Amino acid sequence: MKLILTQDVPKIGRKYEVKNVKDGFGRNFLMMRNLAVVWTPEAEKKLSEKIKMAHEVKKSKEEVLAKNLSSLKGFKITFHRSANQEGHLFAGIKNADIVKFLEKEKGIIIPESVLEMEGPIKTLGEHKIKIQEYFLIVEVLREEK
Repeated sequence: MKLILTQDVPKIGRKYEVKNVKDGFGRNFLMMRNLAVVWTPEAEKKLSEKIKMAHEVKKSKEEVLAKNLSSLKGFKITFHRSANQEGHLFAGIKNADIVKFLEKEKGIIIPESVLEMEGPIKTLGEHKIKIQEYFLIVEVLREEK
């Protein structure tokens, strides 16, 4: 049976691939779980259109991401957080915190995955965070009471 996968299936194939599988496996497992559809010339034509649209969407997202990342070059953000006497933060600053700050305060949308942090920021001071080929400077100051 010739099928088009609608999702990645471990040990079978990736999304949008055309695969030949045994009839029972195709009908009773893949099609029942909406992991594949029967291959037809019309289905393959629709598939090629979906792939083309997916590539266009991906390309436009990459362009927007590149624009947003380039606007962060040399950018500095400041967080005010509570810390103990030694300068250790009570709550670390994570990727999600930085992404939310950039989106809320600056209108710049980036995925968390582009931030290259080894772990949360847990001390006061200035920290450099690599974002692909750019650097973002995060300054953490003691919160005023």
